[in-house]
Amino acid sequence: MKKIALVLLLVIGMTLSFLAIGLMIMFTTGAVKSIDEAKQLLSGQLPGGESAYLKPDEVVQAQ
Repeated sequence: MKKIALVLLLVIGMTLSFLAIGLMIMFTTGAVKSIDEAKQLLSGQLPGGESAYLKPDEVVQAQ
């Protein structure tokens, strides 16, 4: 039981740390200016945010 709890904590901790690193990179590169803008970008509400979820051939068609 302890091993399962430790693995779950490890997975949750790694996920949160990768999210924090990604968010920090988006702020430092100037891709987003606020946390609300980051949420809108990831949910596809900002123009250009939807291209992150397109396949390569769909990107060519969109251009």
